[in-house]
Amino acid sequence: MIVLNNMAFDTGDIILNNKIHEYINEQLLSIVECEIQFLKDDDWSQEYLECFFPRTFLEDNPQRAKQIILDLFDMLSSKAVRPYIKPIYQYALFNIIQAYIDIQNNLDDTDCEEINNDLKSEIITTMTKNNFDIDDINLLINVLNDLNAISECFFEDFDFEQEFVDLVTSSYIRGECLDYLLGIDLNKYVDIMSRDLRDTYLKMRQKSNIDNLTDSIIIEINSAIQQIQNRAIEYCTLQESQISDKIEEMLKRVLYTNDKIEVTREAPMGLSLITLGEADIYLYRQVNGFENIAIIENKLFNKNFNEMGQLFGYLNHTFKFGVTITINKYRSIEYVENGIINALESYQEKGINITNIYKSDIYNNLIISNHTLPERPLLKMPVYHFILNLNVSDRKKVAKTSRKLQSKNIPL
Repeated sequence: MIVLNNMAFDTGDIILNNKIHEYINEQLLSIVECEIQFLKDDDWSQEYLECFFPRTFLEDNPQRAKQIILDLFDMLSSKAVRPYIKPIYQYALFNIIQAYIDIQNNLDDTDCEEINNDLKSEIITTMTKNNFDIDDINLLINVLNDLNAISECFFEDFDFEQEFVDLVTSSYIRGECLDYLLGIDLNKYVDIMSRDLRDTYLKMRQKSNIDNLTDSIIIEINSAIQQIQNRAIEYCTLQESQISDKIEEMLKRVLYTNDKIEVTREAPMGLSLITLGEADIYLYRQVNGFENIAIIENKLFNKNFNEMGQLFGYLNHTFKFGVTITINKYRSIEYVENGIINALESYQEKGINITNIYKSDIYNNLIISNHTLPERPLLKMPVYHFILNLNVSDRKKVAKTSRKLQSKNIPL
């Protein structure tokens, strides 16, 4: 049974409300059953099915169109309540009802089968007992006897109409937020979109999904860096490989929990002629097939910024992005930032096409560069260059001085 959220028939009695919903479903079931018989007689022809579905959807999904109509029959005849059906199902059901109404109009008859006397009597008795006005009682009875009125109650806002869906989709493509303002999830309306708008929307959605995944991972990498910096005195004594182990440990659980991303240390890969190198941290996902996500290279700060060269030896066009984490133990943050930018600019002279270098507006320890890939010159890949600052020499001096002053009871 289909009982959409907008189908509010209030008689003051829940059991009677359910009986009314059952009656409406019975009426719609008989209409769908009638159309199924016509379709069977016409061998489920595409010409006939075009009365009930968008042309582009039918061309791409002829078998699914048939299945949707059979599903509607099952839904309407089932005792299990469906408070929601997908927009493409609403589209089909609405057009099936309208086709039936058109036939009835030609016969000068749009009335449903007259509601039986028992239901009619129960509506009058119950609503009168619950102090409903006689006009409200008659209105409900008239609605239940009129297919047009039932259709208007069943489909409240008609947001499944293709013209409306295309309008909202076009707004989304132009960067406007009509879908957000109207509270519409366009992902649910893909089946109804015109083909050109649908193709553009799906490409934009795919890019948005990649961007959202990247943002999610970058947030977690930055979070790991902040946690390590909070214990800088402890971590500044560790070797590069030990710090990489800690970063892997911090990322492993959270990335898998959030996005089913696997985190692996020292994964063999690269383009060396002698032997494969080992990426410090390798991110990948294997849900619906295998998917490269990113490579993270961690290195102690060096003027040549060697991690960048290593990173490009591992990355290929199947990755979403790359990350370098420069571990700074001895220099100022400004010195390291300038060193990274100078090194990136020098890589441009070595044949690596870097199209843009800039500091992040969100993270004060991040520089971002965009790169053109040799395999796909039209595709640009972002690389995120984090600074993990473990230079605690100045803070040690301040702490030491403070302790001396306190031991001599000198106010700070």
